[in-house]
Parts: sequence; structure tokens; C-alpha cells
Amino acid sequence: MFEKILARSSQDLEQLKWTEITHPDDLQADLAKFDLFKKRVIAGYSMEKRFLRPDGSSVWTNMKVAPLLDLPYQHTMHLCLIDDITKSKADLTEREEIAKQNEFLAYHDYLTGIYNRRYFEKEFKRRVDLDEFPIAILRGNIDAFNEFNSTYGHLAGDQLLIKIARRIKVCMSDLDILARIGGDDFAILVSGSHESEIRQYLEKLNHQVVDDFMNLGKYKLVGISWGYGIQKNQQDPLDKIYDEAEAFMNNRKFYNKKSIKSKTINVIMQTLFIKSEREKKHSERVGKLCEKTAEKINLNKSQIDKVRVAGYLHDIGKIGIDKQFSINRGSWISGSEKIQGQLKPWHLVVFYIGLVCDTTGTILMSKIASSGSFLNFHGITGMLAIVLMLFHAVWATVVLLKGDEQAKANFHKLSLVVWLIWLIPFVSGAIFGVTI
Repeated sequence: MFEKILARSSQDLEQLKWTEITHPDDLQADLAKFDLFKKRVIAGYSMEKRFLRPDGSSVWTNMKVAPLLDLPYQHTMHLCLIDDITKSKADLTEREEIAKQNEFLAYHDYLTGIYNRRYFEKEFKRRVDLDEFPIAILRGNIDAFNEFNSTYGHLAGDQLLIKIARRIKVCMSDLDILARIGGDDFAILVSGSHESEIRQYLEKLNHQVVDDFMNLGKYKLVGISWGYGIQKNQQDPLDKIYDEAEAFMNNRKFYNKKSIKSKTINVIMQTLFIKSEREKKHSERVGKLCEKTAEKINLNKSQIDKVRVAGYLHDIGKIGIDKQFSINRGSWISGSEKIQGQLKPWHLVVFYIGLVCDTTGTILMSKIASSGSFLNFHGITGMLAIVLMLFHAVWATVVLLKGDEQAKANFHKLSLVVWLIWLIPFVSGAIFGVTI
């Protein structure tokens, strides 16, 4: 049996000492027990140990050592029995490995390797029991994650989650706990920090995760909005702190410059400004003028901001016009009619281009402001402005078709009136209807 298990001949076994074929990691334990056995401290022993085979591999055995009784020299001779347990040992090792993996997956996120919500909640309870007051929760949600997935694919989205988790961990202390608590939601558990320290923590996260990482390449499309909740009393439950952190986070998300709505507008306006530096300066001037006007009529700060942004975006519809046809809506057309002396056919072309631009801008802004619905103040006033421009363009068509020279010469007066009336729904919509 020895020969078969150890893959050695009887002659080899007679020439070798058992210490020479014992696995080094098991030798000391075997020697210690064997020494007690020889001193008759113990009557015998058994242990799991590995023997070395000639090819260098090892075999697990269950070895039993006992004295040979009722024989001459019984104190110097003993019996050694071994049983091959390599297969069962391997099965046990495999089961232990599976158990470890299951335990890991029970408390860790399978994708990022950080903790999951189950462990996060368990750790919160443990810290409450240890009176680690106050306990704070920092929550972060990725802005425009669905759009990123749609653009670059789910594999890229998974890689983004992994990289964000790694970046966040760099900002944390060893005592803090980071968990992925939802699809694109992260949470950090912090103990013993006051509110001023938590705010500094948020600034650090914004700098090292958002500013340093998410301004690179394709990651410019996304951002992270952070919020926090902190225990006011030691009895405050986890759900209460969660809700507080989520409310703070959603508020930050609304005003975050990296929100998908703001980014969409920024991309559109930057595209327009690339076409013409004059358009950029013009938009900035109109924005400042609207801001001053709003201040003069004593609007509150929120309304002033909305009016300023509306003025800045007033030419957003020009995005679809080629640079060579770039126009300055209203004053340029009316002034050119007056300078030209009468209405010209090319004026009519520009009127319809302006109508298309205003329609495009109103539809786009309505979608950005109110999820695509026109049943809001901005949508209604925008439609009124479009109706005015349509009337203006149609009437210009009628005048040109009739060929009335007097009407052509006086048409610029109608244009000025239309543009002045157009300002009413524009300004009112800017004040009451724009939400970025």
C-alpha cells in the first residue's frame, strides 16, 4: 500500500528516512508528535500530512502511528498506517474556496469589488452599537450614465463604474466604507466626523474624482452629484440619513453644470460660438442686458438668473444655419430693409430661416425645460412668438407676390412692430418659464 500511495518501490522506502519524504510544511508537526510518542507521553497519534513522490508532487494522507505491543523491542518499534485522502482533501479545498467566494459575493459588489448595500447596512448597525457618533453617509450618483451607456455601450459603462470606484477609494481613509448601493449609486460610511469635515470631504471628492478624472476624453459626458446626511441624534436610523443624503444629492444634481441638460445646452452654444465670435459676444451682451432689466423690475435672484440665461440662449436656434447666412435677428433685418429702401426677395428667405430657427429653438428648449411638453408657460409663449414670425413671413410673401412698391417700401415698419411684439412673449417666457 505504501508503494502504491507514495509511488516508490519497497527498496527505495527501505533506504529512505521518513523525514526525507515528508513535505517540509508538515515535518515539524510530525516530529513534535513523534517525539512525544517516543517518550511515551502519548500512546499514539494520527495526523493529516503530505508525503513527497519521486516526481516532486505531493500526496495527502491520513497517517496513524501506534506501538507494536507484545513483541520484542516493543519500545523501539511501531506501526505506521497511511490512507490516501488527496481526492477528498481536494474536494474539501474546493468547497472551502466556494464558501469563501460565496461569502465575498454576499458582501461585495460583483463588478467593482467594493462592498454592497447588504454589508453597508450591516456595518452601519455595527457602528451604531459601538456608539461611533455621529455617523455620516455620503451619496454619489453618476450624471448622464444612461446616455453614456447608450453612446459607448454597456461594457464601457461597466469600466466607468470600476474606474470611479477606484478613484473614490483613493480619496478615503482606511476606516471609511465604500459601497455600490445601486446601479450608478455609491455611498461612503464615515464615523466621528462633524458637518464641516464632511463638506470638505465632498470638495475633495469633487476635485479628485470629478475634476481630475471626468474631464478626460469621453468621460466629459458624465459627472457625479454628491450629497450627504449626518446623524443629529444617536437614534437616527439609516433610512433617515439615506433620505437626507439623497435630497442633498438631488439638489446638487439639479444645479450641477455637468447635468445632461446643462451639457446639452453648452454643447449647442459652443457649436454656435465656434461659427462666429460675434455671436458669442452678442449672446453675452444680451444676457447681461436681460439681467440688468430683471434687476430694474425687482425680480428675485432666481428669476434674474433665469432671465439672464434666457437672454444668453436667445439665439440657440441659429445652430442649424450655415455661417455665411448668420443673421442678427430683428434689428438687422428691419434695418437692412430700411437701408435697401424696400422689401427684397432675399429678405423673405431670411424671414423663413429665422422662423425655422425660432421653431427649432423653442422645441429644443421646451424639451430641455419640461421633458418635451409644450403645456407650460415657456412652451406657450414660445409658440406665440413663432406665430408672430409666421405672420410676418407670410405677409412679406403676400406683399412680394402683389408687387405693390409702396407696400414693399413701408414693410420695414411692420417688421419693427412685429419684433417689438415678439419681445413680450420672449421676456415673459424668460422670466416665468425657463428652467435649466
